[in-house]
Amino acid sequence: MGLASRALRIREGEGRTVTIVVALMFVSMAAIAVGESGIDALFFDRIGTQALPLMYLLQAGATFVAMIGLTGILGRLGPRRTYMTAPVVLGGVVLAERAVLLTDVRWIYPVLWVTVAFAMLGQGIGLWGAAGAIVDTRQAKRLFPIFGAGGILGSAE
Repeated sequence: MGLASRALRIREGEGRTVTIVVALMFVSMAAIAVGESGIDALFFDRIGTQALPLMYLLQAGATFVAMIGLTGILGRLGPRRTYMTAPVVLGGVVLAERAVLLTDVRWIYPVLWVTVAFAMLGQGIGLWGAAGAIVDTRQAKRLFPIFGAGGILGSAE
């Protein structure tokens, strides 16, 4: 067992799991950070900052409705199917929005802004739900901070 494993309290046999989950957290949060920066730039350029108060209200309401809907979906489909389906659905939404973006219509920019909130919600629930499904409670107490550090590092890239 290496020095890093001892310092992080990673036990024998957990190294591969920790590496995969930390990498998944890092990559997904880095992708969200890059995408959000691009959408912010487009929104500010095409719509302007004067629309932010209204956008924050719309984003909060839409995110609340999405959270209630996701709770229902989790109850109906179960965590495994939901965690597997959510990234595919999000990818389809992003591709559709990208296609609409090529038509140069103005209404897509607020939609993109709200989609970031949905993406962060879905990614967070999916990532932490998957992490919780592969570790038990005792492992989670030790390993969740390490998983979270991978996400934070990805967000800060």
